[in-house]
Amino acid sequence: MKFTRLIAITALFSISGSAKSTVLRGPNAEITLDESPRDKHMPAEDQRFLNGCDPKCPGRVAWPPCEGVDQSKVGCGSCRGGYACKFATGTIGKGSCLGGWACEQATANIGDGSCLEEDSCRGAKAMIGDGSCLEQLSCRQSSGTIGDGSCSETSACEDATGTIGNGSCLAHGSCFQAKSELIFANSCNGEFSCDSATAIIGVNSCNGKEACKGATGIIAHNKCNKDYECANRNHDDEFFCMAASTGFTKVDKLHGTVEIKELQHLEVGDTIKGVNENKIEVDDCEVVSVSTQGNGTVFGNYTSDHYVLSADDNDIVVAHGEDGEEENVEVFQVLSSCPINVDESGKKTTFSICGKVLYDGGPMPWSVYLKIHGIMFKLVKESGVRDLSAFHDLDDAIQRLPGLCISGLTCAEEGDCGEFEAKMMDFITHDLVTDARKKVYAAFHHLGDASKEGSISFMVSKGLSGATASE
Repeated sequence: MKFTRLIAITALFSISGSAKSTVLRGPNAEITLDESPRDKHMPAEDQRFLNGCDPKCPGRVAWPPCEGVDQSKVGCGSCRGGYACKFATGTIGKGSCLGGWACEQATANIGDGSCLEEDSCRGAKAMIGDGSCLEQLSCRQSSGTIGDGSCSETSACEDATGTIGNGSCLAHGSCFQAKSELIFANSCNGEFSCDSATAIIGVNSCNGKEACKGATGIIAHNKCNKDYECANRNHDDEFFCMAASTGFTKVDKLHGTVEIKELQHLEVGDTIKGVNENKIEVDDCEVVSVSTQGNGTVFGNYTSDHYVLSADDNDIVVAHGEDGEEENVEVFQVLSSCPINVDESGKKTTFSICGKVLYDGGPMPWSVYLKIHGIMFKLVKESGVRDLSAFHDLDDAIQRLPGLCISGLTCAEEGDCGEFEAKMMDFITHDLVTDARKKVYAAFHHLGDASKEGSISFMVSKGLSGATASE
């Protein structure tokens, strides 16, 4: 067993032993090494790592490691190799950065037992967890946070820019130059599986060879695990979006400031300019959700099917269409307390959902849109479920959307909510991750009984569901 591999294991397992054997214990397994770590296959300088604090930053005078480094930030047995950790500025854990040029000029904080071969983590810019980036060029020039036990093979996560979850990108070239904003845990574990992908990738997805290479959009949990299955896929879903760079006017009344802020940088709790339900322009629209939807084609900052308030008839909202410069960019949705948000150009934009289902993408009456917006705003505000990370299976959630749109509108307009409540209960049970489900259960203590206050239907119908049920 190579020393570097032993270090990788010790990053994930605790160590105990005697002169004759060493036991590596982890949460779900243990490994016994029959030979003593002092056997002839392990050099004396490497044995010291297992038995105490190995000297850090050893190396040749000609190629000194740790040049320009505050060694108080370097853990035991780390930065061992020519120019290893040279000019690195982050904290480096135990037994990390062991190859030539490993962690050179890295600004990231690096966990224990990580960055174990030549050029690994060189120039890395964001935090790297324990037991990650184990082979040559892995995590080189990466700029997104990398979880524990990830990016273990050659060039895995090299030049990757987004957040990568635990136990992901474990094969040769997996996540190479990936631009995905978020790759969830246990994903992208086939050769070149997420190479150059820009898609948001769910839990346990894209685990076949080149399974999601070059993919865009959104890939749900437990999807695309066959070789080449979703390569170059442009995921087309029900969400309508705006370019990440679309500007909105943020108003801070407390400090008396006004600034233009890009959509991708808006935060929950910001107040922006918009239009209220009476079609009056206001400057106190509270942002309750900002969520990325992956990449999409926009025309003048909007996807063609995104709804905006009609410039000719303000009693309807209409699809934006293909007016404006065409670009393929990262896209977002924003939901605020106002039914309409006003961008920096003056365009009046909706939180687009249900238009394709209810009107086949055609004009939607203002009165109907107000009800749809009211449902979404109340659900997000009350539950705290704010973005796509709440979904266990996004594809299934999209398939349920037509029934939810139709029954939800009926509930809001007529108070006939039995079907809507049942569909919401099924949706929450099957499509939300555990933490999101707990939030919904806490917010709606009579979930499932449309007639009672504390159900989603009672809130959506403003109490009509209770009155209807008693008739």
